[in-house]
Amino acid sequence: MKTTRLVLMVSTLIVLTYCPRDMGDFEPNYDESKVPGYILPDPMILEDGRDIKDSADWFSQKRPEILELFRQEVYGKVPLFDFQQEYILNDYDTSALNNKAIRKHVTIRISINDKYSDINLLIYYPKVINAVPVFLGYNFYGNHTIHPDTGIFVTENWIRNNE
Repeated sequence: MKTTRLVLMVSTLIVLTYCPRDMGDFEPNYDESKVPGYILPDPMILEDGRDIKDSADWFSQKRPEILELFRQEVYGKVPLFDFQQEYILNDYDTSALNNKAIRKHVTIRISINDKYSDINLLIYYPKVINAVPVFLGYNFYGNHTIHPDTGIFVTENWIRNNE
């Protein structure tokens, strides 16, 4: 049950990144010097210039401003199209990392009509009874590059050359 919720959460967070869409003539920028300058807003001043006086002001006024900035500049809006999500458990190893962890390989398939895109999710969690925190990270070179564990699948997706 916990894994299902984790997979659903992860897929929902990154579905916009991997959904098939027309990118036009978009060229990615790999040169940090070409990134335009940006000054972060002061967390203690509202957009209209008023000062935050106490924690109640911050939670009721500034926090919504910051969340709106993230919606506009980072996360965006979920596009208005129908897509399907499918979760495929490819591997479940209860003796990973010298019998200290459980490893799961899950394919998250996002499809629209005949087109689909797969996201390879690699999950490790310790063999403990209590709940543990989850750390999530993007990997643009394939899951097999993060650890020498021979049980990690080598991606079949195209990846940029890792020099």
